[in-house]
Amino acid sequence: MSAAEELDAALHWRNKRAQAIRERDALQQRLTEADERVDVLETALCKIKVRLDAYAESDMRMPEPSVEVCQAIADAALKPAEGGGDHAKHYECIGKGGDYTVVAIAQGAGTLKGFNHYVYKNADGVHFVRDPEDFLSRMQIKP
Repeated sequence: MSAAEELDAALHWRNKRAQAIRERDALQQRLTEADERVDVLETALCKIKVRLDAYAESDMRMPEPSVEVCQAIADAALKPAEGGGDHAKHYECIGKGGDYTVVAIAQGAGTLKGFNHYVYKNADGVHFVRDPEDFLSRMQIKP
């Protein structure tokens, strides 16, 4: 192989590598944007769910089946995926910082029947409970 052919081959593979890097970077950017979009939609859906739950418990005049359908849609969308899902996300308190993970969304019983609560823990394993609206207004998904 001549020096010119070797140079052509080296340039060819350098260009291929550069193209692969550009494609990888573009895919990574799309993945990052999709992840951010999922976080935004999850937060919005959680807020909708909280409002629907409160609406269903009040004396509002929306037909109950309509509220139940919306609640079922929100519940299905918020259900953790296999392998961790939403429970694997890390949150931080907007005012205090910290590292928290959601352990469960607990359903109330007795006098709290119909009221759901976020059960979450800090890095030391200490558990906390907040109602969903309070949780969503005070906590944010860590970047």
